[in-house]
Amino acid sequence: MKRFYLFILACGFLGNLLAIESSKLIWELGYSTENSPDHLNWIAATVPGAVQLDIAKSEGYGPFYFGENWKDYLWMEDQEFRYRTNFPKPELEGGERLLFHSLGILKSILPEEELWPPEPGTSWESHHAYNAWVGDTWLMQGMIEDYFGKSANLEELISNGQLIQCEGYKAIYEEARRQKPYCSMALNWCYNEPWPTAANNSLINWPDIPKPGFYAVRDACRSVLESGVVKVKLVAGENVIDLAEWEYGDSHPNSNLEGPKVTSKLPLWNMDRFTMELEVVNHPEYNSSYTFLYSGN
Repeated sequence: MKRFYLFILACGFLGNLLAIESSKLIWELGYSTENSPDHLNWIAATVPGAVQLDIAKSEGYGPFYFGENWKDYLWMEDQEFRYRTNFPKPELEGGERLLFHSLGILKSILPEEELWPPEPGTSWESHHAYNAWVGDTWLMQGMIEDYFGKSANLEELISNGQLIQCEGYKAIYEEARRQKPYCSMALNWCYNEPWPTAANNSLINWPDIPKPGFYAVRDACRSVLESGVVKVKLVAGENVIDLAEWEYGDSHPNSNLEGPKVTSKLPLWNMDRFTMELEVVNHPEYNSSYTFLYSGN
């Protein structure tokens, strides 16, 4: 089932959290039906929750597991769903970013007083944030903070963990495809989570919530255009550096095209990261973005 979320669910190794409490926001769920494919019906939604439960309540469906009620739910498998809400727009200064997180699973399985800071021997460990396998699994707070520095709060820890998972999986899957046919397969452990963990490297959180890493892997496995034009630029806040424009031709099966090599001296930016964005002209579905840590020192 396809889903589109306004908020970010889960992270690289952690579960979920929310910067603005979902209980303070009024959410709506939008979906279309066979009778109105070009029109979105908007209904009240519970976040965190499930589209099936919200629609069943709105449409008056009976319990899924009773009799043959499951037939009423089948049409949802081929639909796209959207959530929306309103909130005051914050004032952002140079280098600041607006991020969305979700407490979701974490808030439902961890006591409020144990949410921050994460500690072994608490509910965090019971839900596999600590001592689940080898090393600091699966919270991996030490590794996250080795890249980004000490986390000031749970929101920051989650956001940085999400970024590591997205960029890490993206690099692995894209490189595996570049190594075809010598590399015949790429997979990760694990795809989805069968129980409510506080931390894991899965792509889909319990019960069926895609993490940002899921979409990063999905995009890394997209089809390849036979020919086209790619524009490459660096973006740091409002600063943009155009690097290259490459027109590439057809490629042979199981082969790669080597693109141009470009060098650029980075200016002194007052921020800790920037992105490299690849735009495929006339095909936005193939655009890509890569985040890099940055230090002006």
